[in-house]
Amino acid sequence: MTNRRDLCGAIDRSLDEAVGAVSGAVIVLQQGGQTLYHEARGAAAFAPDFPLRKDNVFGIFSLTKPVIAACACNLIAEGRIRADDKISAYIPGFAVPRGVRRLKSGFSYPNPADPNAPEPQYDIEPAERDLTIHDFLSSTSGLQTIGIPNASVPPVAPEDSLGSWVERLGAATLEFQPGSQWHYSNATGFEVVARVVEIAAGMSIGDYASKILFGPLGMSNTTFGKPDDASKLVPLGPLEGAPFVSGRFQSGSAGLFATAEDYCKFANMLLQMGRVGDNRILASDAVSLMMQNQIGDLAFPGVRVRDYATPGPYQRSGFTYGYGVAISENPTQTDARLPAGSYGWDGIGTRRLWVIPKYDAVLLMLADGFGDGADDLHRKIETIVSSAFA
Repeated sequence: MTNRRDLCGAIDRSLDEAVGAVSGAVIVLQQGGQTLYHEARGAAAFAPDFPLRKDNVFGIFSLTKPVIAACACNLIAEGRIRADDKISAYIPGFAVPRGVRRLKSGFSYPNPADPNAPEPQYDIEPAERDLTIHDFLSSTSGLQTIGIPNASVPPVAPEDSLGSWVERLGAATLEFQPGSQWHYSNATGFEVVARVVEIAAGMSIGDYASKILFGPLGMSNTTFGKPDDASKLVPLGPLEGAPFVSGRFQSGSAGLFATAEDYCKFANMLLQMGRVGDNRILASDAVSLMMQNQIGDLAFPGVRVRDYATPGPYQRSGFTYGYGVAISENPTQTDARLPAGSYGWDGIGTRRLWVIPKYDAVLLMLADGFGDGADDLHRKIETIVSSAFA
């Protein structure tokens, strides 16, 4: 496949064939800042009478994390915070002695699909060191990992702000010693990062992201919390009542709502190492921090939700993790087949970003719904793009 018509035709067929396995999707492929493909198919997962359109506003869920990572890395590049700073230097609640729990012999983590699974028992040992900004940016903190219940992590109360809730996380028990493993902190890690950004920048995370990213990039349809005009908002189904939806709780883990066009503006800025044309948006050092291996030789499970939502132990997958994004290191060992140096993440398993420096390209796939139902669609389009550009 060598021309745009063939490329677009192949994506069209994959998207048409996927409707049914997924309710619908919006796909964007850009190269060199030019849009090669931007189409919508199907309907919303939780409202079959809501047809998807190219200008829909999606809850992008964990695609919020790369934005928060960019904000934090900007402050690191400016020397206003350091990656090895202790969290307790910013959030007093994190100064308390902290425990790390270990499964007792003979116990295993409960299977969420088995309501009769026995409750595991744990031994508690002291944390060997304080938690740092790096730990949370790299998802190696041990504080709350996806798929593992931990009653010491407090729920978000209706009256909570980001600041009040993160303060209470200081007493939560860790799942492993800081820095010793990678496990996906899907619901707390980037809340902590966002709160540190707020304190260091002297403004809310929403205001800071608007100041350095959304405003300069022209991301006029990107907000923390759902937009006031919800006519283009893809229905949220069971997440409609989530704390981050109203915008009062500005979640660094999942709080952003955006159109595909807006999010591609952010992605293209990363692709151009912080620039848009002649305008510098982020320091190149900030982008470099995001897109380089930040977990060393720690095992990383891969980028599919069925991989990273399992307790482990993990094996090397051909991917590693930077700050807020996974990075392709060895494409022959992955099912994505994107070239080495490609990086990105997903939102709730179905919203998928890839920044692909080797091809000067950005690929954004916003399928609706939750979980691993969009995996096949993602794989097919990733393969099409790799075959077309290789």
